[in-house]
Amino acid sequence: MCRDTEFYDAPWKSGPEYQILDDAYYSLPGEQTSGAVWGLIAPTNRILMPTGQWNQSRLLVQSNHVEHWLNDRKVVEYELNSSSFNALVASSSYFNSYALFAKARTGHLAFQLLTPEVWFWNIKVRQLASE
Repeated sequence: MCRDTEFYDAPWKSGPEYQILDDAYYSLPGEQTSGAVWGLIAPTNRILMPTGQWNQSRLLVQSNHVEHWLNDRKVVEYELNSSSFNALVASSSYFNSYALFAKARTGHLAFQLLTPEVWFWNIKVRQLASE
């Protein structure tokens, strides 16, 4: 999740989520699969590594431009606060009750764990030059 704030009692209520999930284990709609903007935008053009191999993810946020990358393929691209993104949020029965969802210009990077175990390897976070 990016640009998460403490406006609400959970980070997913304030910022868009880059979904990381074992798609082979869970059977969910496209906007809830790996690489998605959870609940809003389904990924396209993605390839998942087989069980036992690492998937490589990248989240790029520059101003309002956001890209989700999965195994060297761009799978989602959107603009925060654009009319098309705001329409997705407004039409979502899940997020439209959080008036401050995706509105913060700055915030935290958050990881959310829903299963008993998750592994990450070689996490790198860097701040890009300001515009």
